[in-house]
Amino acid sequence: MDPITLGNIEITAFNDWEGPFYPADQLFPAVSASQWEPYRQRFPETFADSTRAYSRFGVYLLRLGHTTMLVDTGIGPEPSPVLQGDHGHLLAEHAGQHLHPEEIDIVFLTHAHADHVGWNIALNGRPTFPKARYIMSTSEWEAAHRPDALALFGPCIQQSVTPLKDLGVLELITGEQAITAECRTLPTPGHTSGHTSLLVSAGEQHILVGGDAFSTPAQITENDWVIVNDMQPEQATETRKWLAEKMHRERIVSAWSHFPGTGIGHIVAQSGHLYWQPLEAGTEMKRALPPESRVRSV
Repeated sequence: MDPITLGNIEITAFNDWEGPFYPADQLFPAVSASQWEPYRQRFPETFADSTRAYSRFGVYLLRLGHTTMLVDTGIGPEPSPVLQGDHGHLLAEHAGQHLHPEEIDIVFLTHAHADHVGWNIALNGRPTFPKARYIMSTSEWEAAHRPDALALFGPCIQQSVTPLKDLGVLELITGEQAITAECRTLPTPGHTSGHTSLLVSAGEQHILVGGDAFSTPAQITENDWVIVNDMQPEQATETRKWLAEKMHRERIVSAWSHFPGTGIGHIVAQSGHLYWQPLEAGTEMKRALPPESRVRSV
């Protein structure tokens, strides 16, 4: 896909996988079909049919001057029962853009769920991105290695996360911390206890690469809609509320792993509510955010 530019920074969305997914009532068991209907009309691309969601497992590439950063690594190369035996296609996507694993300097991991860490380790047991340092929050690392988490996600953690430390390529960070001159971490707990987003800045322009703090565009409006894999539902709801308000108030563009298209967009206010509005690939960010009164209706 074509990059979106933020000053001299380029952000490119890659889809490790996309397609029809679980039924919406399995993903959001407390949300009725009638509640979904306004968002089915507003975001038809998020539904595969009358019942099933359409999802993507997105990964973001940031070119920051002399540094190339990957945010999350998708579902990975192994056939997944979640995807009915399919697997991720990230390296093929990279190859199509003439991007080689050796070019990645930093891999930033928002959290340790399987669809965000799958390409960390190659099938030969070595880091897929051999020259990169991998960065994750300390709280996420600790939570992923608790007995209850290992009972649920043990194979994924032991295959794709634990080896990073053994191989000496993992850097653990705490709280808000600078990763590069342009990027700072922003704790966004709830989906997991250590879930962390990345705030990228170029002058007064900002983009938040937010992982799974929001899983569907409807949650920008419906902050209390809880997806089944929100590990801390109440905290996840609180995080979505303050984050949506912050992004709208400060006019922060954002990128989300499971939103349709590139997953990149911004938030607009209409009739007293906040809504998601996507940006087109190839957009220059300074032209992407006109005054609120001039933002087109969704």
